Amino acid sequence: ESFALARRLAREEGLFVGGSSGAAVAGALRWLERRPIPEGRTVVIVLPDSGDRYLSKFYSDDWMREKGFLGRPATARHLTTRKRSTPALVAVDPTTLVRDALAQLRHYGISAAPVLSGDQNMGSVWEDDLLRRTLEDETLRERSVAAALQPAFGEVPAEDPVPDLLHRLKEEPILLVRDSVTGLPIGVLTRHDLVAYLSDEAEASDAL
Repeated sequence: ESFALARRLAREEGLFVGGSSGAAVAGALRWLERRPIPEGRTVVIVLPDSGDRYLSKFYSDDWMREKGFLGRPATARHLTTRKRSTPALVAVDPTTLVRDALAQLRHYGISAAPVLSGDQNMGSVWEDDLLRRTLEDETLRERSVAAALQPAFGEVPAEDPVPDLLHRLKEEPILLVRDSVTGLPIGVLTRHDLVAYLSDEAEASDAL
């Protein structure tokens, strides 16, 4: 938003300013939306930097497009394809034994996984829940996870934008992402995935 406002100031007002100035204007506009000023009053916004350092950064369409600031916003698909230590989709078949499901979760270093039969979202398994249950009943280790299913993860289309994901992940810790065309599951998103993405974007902005 700060980059877009800085570019707009240059284009519409002839003010060649930097990202901090764009942020100042963006913040002021938001404030004014909530607190209209009385007639006759004037709002003064201090623009603290110039655009000299940003010619090859946010004043460049190519740079803005590369960083995802131009065009379509980042989506669930984008977040599932980001480089990370685990595959985008780690799923458990409902016929998998509980002991094997626990080994699978440990192998990938994850706390939970969807249980999928083909492309059908049957439920979920959680490591702490399986461990608790097997401590109470050791025979469960040799039974299928169908005997220990937890509620299925909520689902989102792959093209859902980050703001929508933020709202959903406030209510649900993990979401199953489906391709918007084929309907097939393509990944899972956690609150950690979203926080990592937002942190990376913030670091990229700070490095300007």
